[in-house]
Amino acid sequence: MALSQPSTPAEVFLLADHLDAVLAAGEDLQKLEVDIEAVRKSDGIAAPWDRFADLIGQARLYELTIVSRVLQARSRARELAHVLGRKGDIFAGLLELFASGTTVLEDATAELANRSGNDFDGGLDPLGYLRTRNVVPAESGSILGLRKLVIGDSFMVARRIELGPLLDMSAALLDVLDVTYCLFEEDTRHDLTDATLPLPATSNSHDEDSSRQPAGSLAAEYELTARR
Repeated sequence: MALSQPSTPAEVFLLADHLDAVLAAGEDLQKLEVDIEAVRKSDGIAAPWDRFADLIGQARLYELTIVSRVLQARSRARELAHVLGRKGDIFAGLLELFASGTTVLEDATAELANRSGNDFDGGLDPLGYLRTRNVVPAESGSILGLRKLVIGDSFMVARRIELGPLLDMSAALLDVLDVTYCLFEEDTRHDLTDATLPLPATSNSHDEDSSRQPAGSLAAEYELTARR
């Protein structure tokens, strides 16, 4: 039996927008890499450090975007949990679970925005950032022996939570929102932000992104519970 589509609170669209942005920034972050071996074999004389500076600059930007969007999603999730909780909706518990799981990022924004703190943490050596984000081993003192630098699921966002589980958690909640409110059907798709509410329905370039990890078990659990 299919779920009947409830009236959709505005907080749902705002939450979905933040979660989608988290997934997009996470995907872009994981595309960053430096092929050290290729740089060494190139005809140029530029050292890989120049490439590291670009990678770290972009990584910091995506990292700050992820933290900012997750915290906004957390705020919207708690608001929505409060609204749905008064109605006895079981979805409120899942929203609270997401909010609890992202508590570790609460104080990360000020730290990431603090340039003096970042400079002290990494100094003039980009390895400082790479080590604290689990891109290279914590005891690594140089890039000798490394063939390529890549950012994977083990990347420590703001040194507090691994990127992979954070993206999985965000994707899981977005999937449940889609199951419950049919967000990605053409006649119900919205693209809202905190700054402008509401906006006309638009096409989201990430809606068809197959790289987003499905959370079938979580969505199925909610749907099964809703049927009871």
